[in-house]
Amino acid sequence: LKVHGYTPIGLDDVRAFYKTGKLLPRKAVLMTFEQSRKSSYFEIRDLLHLYKWKAVMGVVTEPIHDKDAQALLWPYLRDMLTMGSWDLAAQSEKGFSLIETSPSGATGAFFAMPQWLAEENRFERPEEFNARLAADHERVIGEFQREAGIKPVAFFFPYGDYGQYEEHANVVRVTNLHQVGAHYDLGFILGQLALNSRSSDPRRLNRLLVNPNWSPEMFISKLDMFWPLDMVREARNNSFEARRWI
Repeated sequence: LKVHGYTPIGLDDVRAFYKTGKLLPRKAVLMTFEQSRKSSYFEIRDLLHLYKWKAVMGVVTEPIHDKDAQALLWPYLRDMLTMGSWDLAAQSEKGFSLIETSPSGATGAFFAMPQWLAEENRFERPEEFNARLAADHERVIGEFQREAGIKPVAFFFPYGDYGQYEEHANVVRVTNLHQVGAHYDLGFILGQLALNSRSSDPRRLNRLLVNPNWSPEMFISKLDMFWPLDMVREARNNSFEARRWI
């Protein structure tokens, strides 16, 4: 990333861009990690220090409560903030726990689907769905404030999913975006897109899901492909490649 001209930024830089229009450096890149795992932290911390780089860790609080041996506990997370290389984003309490979503016993993502209430033989109503999501956000924000003395700036949707893959999930999508807008300055989905622009909705910014089988060269090539190019120059070079179409 550094050799190819990418410049690391933090969550405050992204927030300033969308809130006040403060410009970002050329080829700005936000590096993000999932679910506050020890493996991610220990793999990357020395590189961040060596290259004066920045990164964001999404924090899921339920594994912390369960004393999961693979989860970063709050003493580690507080140290990460002190080091200055890391930002922390909220990533829910129960967002990675599957919920019952149909009478047949099917399960689905906590944030992306209404819950089936078996005891009452019905789906939760929109206001109940809204209250369930709000309660999760408020618990996580409260824990951030108690344990780290900060209110999280950003939210990472668990699985990158807030109902955008279900054509008819209008209420789910609207509710999720409303909740993110009410509780945070920024929200991030996860998928096959990396680029965000000034016209992107700051409640659903793109995070690229990186395939661990990509070589460094493949990774940089994919990132470079997302950048807009001069149409005249591209036409002259006859290089409208299919992988740019997205």
